[in-house]
Order: sequence, then structure tokens, then C-alpha cells
Amino acid sequence: MPPPTQKKNAGYINCPRTRAAQLESRHWWLVSKLQESFGDQLRSTQLESFLCQPETVPALIAFAGANPPPGHRCLFVSRQRAADGAFRFVADFASPAELFSKVSYFVRRDAGESGGNIAGSEACPEDTGDRGSGGAAGGAEADQAFQNTILWGEVNPDLLSDMKGSLRDLCTPLLQTNTDWGKCSRATIQQLFTTIDKFVASLPSDADALKSILHIPEEAT
Repeated sequence: MPPPTQKKNAGYINCPRTRAAQLESRHWWLVSKLQESFGDQLRSTQLESFLCQPETVPALIAFAGANPPPGHRCLFVSRQRAADGAFRFVADFASPAELFSKVSYFVRRDAGESGGNIAGSEACPEDTGDRGSGGAAGGAEADQAFQNTILWGEVNPDLLSDMKGSLRDLCTPLLQTNTDWGKCSRATIQQLFTTIDKFVASLPSDADALKSILHIPEEAT
């Protein structure tokens, strides 16, 4: 859905184009990354529905603000089950409690930090206008500076289950068929299998792993 032409400070009403008018080029760049993640699941009417959710536009604006607080420096977008049983895309600053499909996330770094996007970035979608007094060139530089502070990635809900399955159903059976352990004692070999079993059992659930990997500590008070 192309950016609309209404003023960016228009009031929120139940109209996707009016809601989308709140967004500037940096917000549309975030949307373009989400479309890369979810493909046809977040196109056309699906995108309009996502932008109509009451939390979506405020979350994008808060995340892309000049100095977002610690609680707004990590944004998750995922498909969640609504009260009526239907699935819808949700933007939230808290990691999802359940993973029904992949999660796309953005982490805001300080401008001086090194690093880049976990997944590559491309040019912004068409700008909505109003870039401030710096003009188009200054706005483009500001957009690029913003993009350089973003880490963008995906979490696949099958990642940990695949690892568990590979260790339990492939690696361990193959090792158990091995007959040449060199100078390793029987006790050492048994300890290896015990360690593998403990490691598989200790792997966290998908949602727990997401929370631990992407935790951003609060500022000290």
C-alpha cells in the first residue's frame, strides 16, 4: 500500500489511509522490512489490517522516535491469535508469549555503536513528504542515519525444535554406533552421552529463548 498524502499529524480514526498518514519514510522502511520477512502474508489488505490495529502506528512512531526509552528500543511483530480465534499481525514492545509463526524484530542501537542489520537493508519506500527544514538531501541523510542504528532479524519457531530433534534423533544415534573411540574410556564415552542428554533437556522453549536473547535491560534509577 503506497504512503498516503494526508498530513502526518492527522488524528487517528478507523481508516487505514489516515492512520498510515502518520508515518514518515523511516516508518515505511520498517514496514518494508516486515514485508520482506512475511511476504504475501503482509500485502495489500493484510497490510491495511495491520496498520488499522490500534497499537501498530503508535508502536512504529515510538520505536523510531529521536530518543526512545529502554522499553521501546526493541519491537516485535508476529502473528498472534485474537480472542475470536483468528490470527492477526501484532506489533509489541514485549516479546510474544507464544510463537505461531516467525517473529520479525527490530533492535534500536545507539548511533555510536558498531554493527549492522542482521538481515540486509534496501532503499526506503517512497517518502510521505514533510522531512523538515533540511530538505530532501537532509532527510535522506537522517533516514540513512536511522537505518544504521537498527538491527533487524527473524526468529523461526522451528529453530530450537529442529536442534533438539537433530541432537536426539540423529547425532546421538550416530555416535552410539561408533566403535572407534581411540583412547577414550567407557566412562568418558558415557559422560559424553549424558552431557548431550542434559543439554537437550535444558534447551528453553522458543518464547523463553526469544526473551533471553533479545532482553534489553532497563536504565538504572
